Amino acid sequence: MLKKYILTFLIGVISISTFANSDTAEPSRLILFLGRFHPLILHLPIGALLITFYLDIVGRLKKQYQHKAVHYSLGFSAVFAVLTCLLGYFLSLEGGYDESVLDFHFYLGFAAAVMIIVLFFMSKSTQKNTRLLFFPFFVLTIACLSAAGHYGSVLTHGENFITEYAYAPEEEPLILEVDSLKIFENVVYKILDDKCIQCHNSTKKKGDLSLLTKETILKGGESGIVLHPNDPFESLIYSSALLPITDDTHMPPEGKPQLTKDELWVLKYWIRNNADFQAKIHSLPINDTLKRIATKFLVLEKKKIPFASDSDISKVQESGFSVTSIVPNKPELTVKFLEKNATKANLKKLNNIGEQIVELDLNNSGISDNMLENLERFSNLKRLRLDNTDITDKTLSAITNLEDLEFLNLYNTKITLNGLKDLLENNPIPKIYTWSSEIASSDVSNMEKEFNVSISNGVFDGFVEKVALKKPVLNTEKTLFVDTISIRLETKMRGAEIRYSLDSTQPNEHSELYTKPIILKEGAYLMARVYKNNWLPSETLNRSFSKIGVQIEDFSLKVNPDKRYPGAAKLFDFEEGSLNFRDGKWTGFNGLDIEAIVDLKEQKSISSLSVNCLENFNNYILYPNKISLYTSNSKQGPYKFLGSTKIKSLGPSAIGHINRFVVKIPETKSQFFKIIVSNPKKLPSSHPAAGDKPWIFVDEIMLH
Repeated sequence: MLKKYILTFLIGVISISTFANSDTAEPSRLILFLGRFHPLILHLPIGALLITFYLDIVGRLKKQYQHKAVHYSLGFSAVFAVLTCLLGYFLSLEGGYDESVLDFHFYLGFAAAVMIIVLFFMSKSTQKNTRLLFFPFFVLTIACLSAAGHYGSVLTHGENFITEYAYAPEEEPLILEVDSLKIFENVVYKILDDKCIQCHNSTKKKGDLSLLTKETILKGGESGIVLHPNDPFESLIYSSALLPITDDTHMPPEGKPQLTKDELWVLKYWIRNNADFQAKIHSLPINDTLKRIATKFLVLEKKKIPFASDSDISKVQESGFSVTSIVPNKPELTVKFLEKNATKANLKKLNNIGEQIVELDLNNSGISDNMLENLERFSNLKRLRLDNTDITDKTLSAITNLEDLEFLNLYNTKITLNGLKDLLENNPIPKIYTWSSEIASSDVSNMEKEFNVSISNGVFDGFVEKVALKKPVLNTEKTLFVDTISIRLETKMRGAEIRYSLDSTQPNEHSELYTKPIILKEGAYLMARVYKNNWLPSETLNRSFSKIGVQIEDFSLKVNPDKRYPGAAKLFDFEEGSLNFRDGKWTGFNGLDIEAIVDLKEQKSISSLSVNCLENFNNYILYPNKISLYTSNSKQGPYKFLGSTKIKSLGPSAIGHINRFVVKIPETKSQFFKIIVSNPKKLPSSHPAAGDKPWIFVDEIMLH
């Protein structure tokens, strides 16, 4: 029955194909519309065929061959293989493809479809010779299909698509001076290669146009000549990019990466100056805009950034900074100051990792001009936040030499118009925020045009995250308490107010107003935001405060902490540690588990266990891989298992993270409990010292 359906389908396909190939001058829009489904449908027969091949191999190996499954899967593949060929033929009628490559792709695809149909009939045969030939013929079919797929990728993406990254690229000759750049070869062609050549090359000529060489550009396409020297607006290579993006003739098409303002300017300039394919920039009319844009196309020696040492990173962390790898196993770092007020000594610690810092966040750090004298050390800095600080124009002069800087936040600082102009004349940083500074909005537009940069000086769509008020500062360090705790909040924004809630609900402008310290007698979840008229509200400060009804005073450890990080009592003292593992509040265990037996002196109901842990991958500190809780009727045991939680390491990106892990159990009334915090025992393969003993650092163990 299935064979009849397949034969009927094939007859229908041949009929439609004959209709599509009639002598009409242009294929119908319906045919072209159906052709666009070729890339969607072609994956169905490929996937089905590979699954069938897998079933065939597994069936042979396990001596449990699924004849029906193989037969029906091949039938499915055959139907959609033929449909794929038909739709591919319809797609080819659009034109713009290299005929020889297209022929290879079409005939190999057609051959693969025929071979799949043959496989379908062979799968039902009971003849011995047919069965012997079935598997090698199956392999040959997959090879034919793979070859068809290869030529399909050549048509779509170019002849080197598959092998492009199989070998190291050829190194471009260094070009260190703008005047040495060839305007077409080194600038214009790179723009075309990035935005246009994917669809206009030797194997895929949309509109019968190739932009690969001077000859093919001058030849033009089916719309005629695309380049008219000295007349950019008559040159389709330029003017088609100026059309509304919804226009059918706009290039690149909607959905593709578009030409930037700078790229359009270069194309226009090149065409207006005779579209010379050989000229170097020094021979063209002097133009500051050209030199600025052309600087981006210089071929410079690539910077090789060394890794910062673990000891240098630790010293920076001890000075109140968070340090995180932007990409695991890469040297580039993002650094943020976490404390209230930075000192010159704090910032000096950054000097030893200045080469590795790519992102530096000093917002709300209280810094001033005399603290930033060594900014030139941060030669690879791309993003710098100095918002909500007391810096002036003096600091801007120190930023002048940061050539790689792409983003600068000067919001709520004391910079002036003259200071910013001096900076941009020497270093036109692409994106700058100056809102709430001494720079007037009326001056911003002129500077943006003069220096071709983007300056944000107020609230607009998309700016919300950048200009929102800074969230309130919590001045209460402890979050654990026995009787009561006083919570103190503050904001540095004059005229702003803090609204808060203690029941996990998001605060709004009508929530409780903070006017004096909050006294808690029970645990609560604090959420607080800063509000001010005509300003966007801050992000929400979230902090959990826990009243510990069970204070552990009688405990014993099977193994004491390492003598370098001693103090078993720190495990139960309600003093939480910071990201700095040397702050004296952490206990450290090297390669060993923590096993503690706790005596509560009387039976108490317990429903959970929580353990505060630190992970600092670079310093060999990992999270424990498991935390378990047991109970007993006596201190000597035996102990009954109550529950556990498994934990995964964060890996190389974890330069400093603290987490409170919770083990929830059915409510249990008991006096004696055993707690085991399991050490992973070995550093993972992703660590430079793989196989060595890791540390686990714990500062608080609590029963709730």
